[in-house]
Amino acid sequence: MTKEEMRAVAERHVAAENAGDVAGALATYHPDCFYENAALGVRFVGPDAVAMQYGALFSALPDAELEEDGTAYGDNVFTHWGTFRGTVSGEFLGLPPTGRRIAIPFAAIFYFKDGLMEGERVFFDLATFCEQASLSVGAVQAAAQSLRAAMSESVSAIAG
Repeated sequence: MTKEEMRAVAERHVAAENAGDVAGALATYHPDCFYENAALGVRFVGPDAVAMQYGALFSALPDAELEEDGTAYGDNVFTHWGTFRGTVSGEFLGLPPTGRRIAIPFAAIFYFKDGLMEGERVFFDLATFCEQASLSVGAVQAAAQSLRAAMSESVSAIAG
């Protein structure tokens, strides 16, 4: 894909994220898609799992928005970085809302396939997120571990 084509898909994707639009965000993904949150160590594979991830994120931080500071391009890859802002006004990984506002630096890599996003890998500092959100790093890590275990069990049951 050209830089311009990747940028156009990325702009539609970020606009959907900033609007809290699960269907709009998912529409920018290839059917063989993934979403990976490196800080939490979780990877969602397939449209249903990716949509579930966005639904949970938008529920936890309904006013979430990305402010982009820069971009870079490679062969079928687009990277951007900036600040992710939002208020933890819903449950986050099953932990109660804190009402705290966060503004954390992030970097995200979009991988492209057949004119759409094959996947997204997001990076941010978990300790900074937890401090701003008034959540315990240990509690968030334990909740992420529980999510990974549940996802693993779900995949095992399907493959079974």
